[in-house]
Amino acid sequence: MSAYILASIEITDPEAYEEYRRRVPAIIAVHGGRYLVRGGLVRGLEGDKPASRLVILEFPDMARLERFTAG
Repeated sequence: MSAYILASIEITDPEAYEEYRRRVPAIIAVHGGRYLVRGGLVRGLEGDKPASRLVILEFPDMARLERFTAG
């Protein structure tokens, strides 16, 4: 059964984030993961202001997701 990570990201250091963006796709792929959603317009309809970036990753199963997060 697939497993998912939902990340709500606020970028505070754009230079460091660009380096992260270059490196992390290969690491995600090694663990069998793939992006379902990344970036785009984030708009809250109610409640607290959402973070500036939303990312959803899908992994084939929880074991692979856990190996990815254990890093």
